[in-house]
Amino acid sequence: MENLKKVMIRVAPSDWELFKEITRETGSNASVEIRRFIKQYLAEHTDEIKKIMMKGDKQ
Repeated sequence: MENLKKVMIRVAPSDWELFKEITRETGSNASVEIRRFIKQYLAEHTDEIKKIMMKGDKQ
């Protein structure tokens, strides 16, 4: 597994508990689903990623 960064998020406790329960019932877990969401979000925003990368090249 690749090196992963540990992050902290704020979410309503009731939402978090429901999210964890649903992921367990579907054979997954919260961490896997959050990583999946991030990957999907990045895939949907490739133009923005290119802009960000270009900014970094100019610095």
